[in-house]
Amino acid sequence: MATEKQALYRYNNWGSFVNKWQDLSGNGYRLVDVETDIQSNGKTYFTGTWQEGDGKYALYRYNNWGSFTDKWQDLSGNGYRLVDVETDIQSNGKTYFTGVWREGDGKHALYRYDNWGSFTDKWQDLSGKGYRLVDFNTDVQSNGKTYFTGVWQEGDGKYALYRYNNWGSFTDKWQDLSGKGYRLVDVETDIQSNGKTYFTGVWQEGDGQHALYRYNNWNSFTNKWQDLSSQGYTLADVETDIQSNGKTYFTGTWYKADHQFDDITGISSTSTNFRSQALAGDHESDALTNNQGGNDTEFDEISKAFLGESPIESQEGLLTDLVPGDELLLLNATATDGNGNFTPDPGVEQSLEAEFGQFAETLNAASNLNVLV
Repeated sequence: MATEKQALYRYNNWGSFVNKWQDLSGNGYRLVDVETDIQSNGKTYFTGTWQEGDGKYALYRYNNWGSFTDKWQDLSGNGYRLVDVETDIQSNGKTYFTGVWREGDGKHALYRYDNWGSFTDKWQDLSGKGYRLVDFNTDVQSNGKTYFTGVWQEGDGKYALYRYNNWGSFTDKWQDLSGKGYRLVDVETDIQSNGKTYFTGVWQEGDGQHALYRYNNWNSFTNKWQDLSSQGYTLADVETDIQSNGKTYFTGTWYKADHQFDDITGISSTSTNFRSQALAGDHESDALTNNQGGNDTEFDEISKAFLGESPIESQEGLLTDLVPGDELLLLNATATDGNGNFTPDPGVEQSLEAEFGQFAETLNAASNLNVLV
């Protein structure tokens, strides 16, 4: 069985990441997920997941929400659809927004709220109007408020959104939903002021073999990535979080590469002393009743959880819930076509300087898992 080409790279600066993005884009790869984390030395690390693909694509990074949503509106009108958004808060207090776009059409939406209740209200509203959440991001501001950003695209079928304050409850829900015809498409972590790590998952209807792993070091994560790649799995999403002990944790969700929702036999997993927890599974599907929902209590705190299946209603033209911003764009890179021809946006400074002194690590897998050079 041929497996899909894929690549996983991690750099400690934006310039090197953009250079690799340009190189892979010209060689038949498309970026599907970007993740940022800021280490104790102040360096921002960029981790990217690529899959085999073609068509138009774009990558932009802004230091304010207003400029980001302006670009979102501009690209939306030119045949692009946002597939991933990432935020990071720099030492100067500025929040940076990084977006990954692919060629696409159909209705879509982008919303950002400063509380979970408003976000889930919007999620429920859009779900009933023929939208499905495809990407989710959190950032905790200096005032303690957690912001929730979501990317929606046109879709149907069952869907779920759950948020827990511990990994065990999250993986229990993952196993439960896996047996009911759901597949995890996005996972997000955030660490609150009380030190608790919250895990938020976005599920869509699906079946077939899939996996969820979390490691406390890059080497163990990439070893598992290589192992699963050789078995025909494709990494759909990677998430990083830095714990109080300084360790960076890497969480990934995988699906079988020959088809995202193919029905194949499951794999097993065992634990090692490097692994914080690892799970893999394949389950039979059964239907859920419409519009299920509820709250799940974890220890002394409540984390909201929702399930739903709603009819599609035609609606066009949803835009953004804006948080004002007035800063100029600092960093930008975009590709204007699918042939590796790169053009900077007119009038915008393009920053591609590379800092090669502390190169982190790169890995790349083709269908036969040979390392590409």
